[in-house]
Amino acid sequence: CSPTAADTAAKTQAKVLLSGDASGGYFRACMRNEAKFHRSLKGYLKELELGKSEIVLEGRRGSIDAFLRYCRKNALGLSQRIVIDSIEYTDVTGEFSDFDVYALEDDTSEA
Repeated sequence: CSPTAADTAAKTQAKVLLSGDASGGYFRACMRNEAKFHRSLKGYLKELELGKSEIVLEGRRGSIDAFLRYCRKNALGLSQRIVIDSIEYTDVTGEFSDFDVYALEDDTSEA
């Protein structure tokens, strides 16, 4: 069942778990640019461990779906390959004012 126009305009939150080449500075920059500048999404990307990342996105469902299509094209950054392990949709919390990136090595934001 495809989402309706009202569904894609509705705001939602998605928690996405990634694995594969889901780390590195260029990967983080590509994810941030796509989420923040191309899709106007808020939230964060956080590296959990080598090769695993969590992304929390808030915004229009259509923008989140477009971001996920970008992730699935599977040649991100420097041809990095990732797999979307899971996606969990919930209600918007409004807690994010920007899209931040947290690196594994120092756990500080690159925003």
